[in-house]
Amino acid sequence: MWGHCWRRVQYQRVPGGGISCIQVAQASTSSRSSAAYCLDLVRRFDHEHYLCCLLLPQGSRASSIALRALNVELAQVKDVVSDKRIGEMRIQFWRDTIDLAFKGTPPQHPVAKELSLAIHRHQLSKHWLTRLLDARERELGVSTHLTTSDLEHHAEWTSSSLLYLTLQTLGVQDVSSDHAASHVGKAETITTLLRAVPYHLSRRTVHIPMDIISRHGASQEDFLRGEATQAVKDATFDLASLANTHLQRSRSMKTQLPKTSLRALLPATTCDGFLRRLQDADFNPFHPPLASKDPMLSCVLFNPDNVLETVKGVEDWWSEGDYHCLGGGLGYWLAVSEQKRREIQQQYGDPDEQKMKLIECTSLPHGSG
Repeated sequence: MWGHCWRRVQYQRVPGGGISCIQVAQASTSSRSSAAYCLDLVRRFDHEHYLCCLLLPQGSRASSIALRALNVELAQVKDVVSDKRIGEMRIQFWRDTIDLAFKGTPPQHPVAKELSLAIHRHQLSKHWLTRLLDARERELGVSTHLTTSDLEHHAEWTSSSLLYLTLQTLGVQDVSSDHAASHVGKAETITTLLRAVPYHLSRRTVHIPMDIISRHGASQEDFLRGEATQAVKDATFDLASLANTHLQRSRSMKTQLPKTSLRALLPATTCDGFLRRLQDADFNPFHPPLASKDPMLSCVLFNPDNVLETVKGVEDWWSEGDYHCLGGGLGYWLAVSEQKRREIQQQYGDPDEQKMKLIECTSLPHGSG
């Protein structure tokens, strides 16, 4: 399976100062498609967006997964390299890859191939992809955000840009939708940062904006000690409140948005769930359960309204044999909601034996352990 595949990518300089990918080796996976690779990459490293992507319409789903896979590749650069120059080389590889993808000649890399398909399928804007690359390159030399404005700017160029691209895969061209996506993207980045506090502690780094830390009389050392002092909790509360403000602003626009665009904004649900858990933990960012996946997220996302609108498209995944890709959210929900299952059966016919097996035996998201 792709989930157990290690791949080796080698980079070399090419005339003109660019970077070329000269080898992508993969063990016993040649029969799997680039789409399956991207799906598994997102499932393993960005589980929340993996679930959200499954609820997108068929025409948008694969393209959105490709975009999220690209983001995983870019976000991991900072963590896997110790030399900034090597990180810049990897970012340059993806710059060159995107240029080639727009020309229809991507390198033989699964993410590159899927990205090229998405670009030409939906006429994606290169502007948003370039902003994403620029932001990931800038963060290579930045250990912390000095101000909340710096953090929000980073969020606009990363999370929000990805949401703008997701809207494009849905065929949405709407100013209000872009405005709402901007707020959701900022909330996403802030909640991701808060959830990563224990991880950053393990790497002896602090990414909470300095203006918030100093406002409450705390210091970076307080966070590095891993002690939930009142000052640390107050700073955490302040940043969580900012994320919640962005969520509320996006929600206030819901009635102005085309129904189609709401699917692109499903990540707001993951932000809301984390903020509630953080509140239950009295804004202690070191509370161990906060670093784990929300066990109820799939049940919240795969609610009756979402599922009934998506289930016909979801059957495409079943027919391709990727029975595991639904996670357990849909299976769990169908298993505990006999009435809604009957509605689905009446509307789309009886599920076959393989689908029923999934429905009956699954209770938690695949890979959530």
